[in-house]
Amino acid sequence: MTQKSPLAWLGGKSRLAERLAAESGLAVSYIATAQAGDGEMGRRIAEHRARRPAHWRTLEEPLALAATLPEAEGRIYNVAQPFVRTQADWARTVLTLMGVDSEIVLVDADAGGILADRADSSDLSYPLTLDSARIRAELGYSEIVPEEQALRRTIEWELAQG
Repeated sequence: MTQKSPLAWLGGKSRLAERLAAESGLAVSYIATAQAGDGEMGRRIAEHRARRPAHWRTLEEPLALAATLPEAEGRIYNVAQPFVRTQADWARTVLTLMGVDSEIVLVDADAGGILADRADSSDLSYPLTLDSARIRAELGYSEIVPEEQALRRTIEWELAQG
């Protein structure tokens, strides 16, 4: 892979990917894969388009392979961290980086508590990670910013938004 045109995979962490791409000083290729299946998603796609700098090379292909190398043709790749972390682990990591001393206690949905009505669909022990082994092995993908630095920058940015 060349450093001339970084790939900004824009899934659930679009703002982070957009910010890192903009700060890289390199030419940006933006591959947008979302589909507007409902009004809410349509609104989110419109927000993404409005944020996107006009000089970025943009490809909006909902079903496109998120890679531009010839050897990737016909293959599907997940871009994700190389380890599995649960939602509770993510919360612990972010809270620690924010300097917050707290404990996360997992309780059964029947016990009530915050967002208990959504507990069945929000199991904090469920991992929020895709398997990125293929893109790492076949295309040599690796993070360009260390995780802690990226998370700290994101937290700072989010806190500055008020």
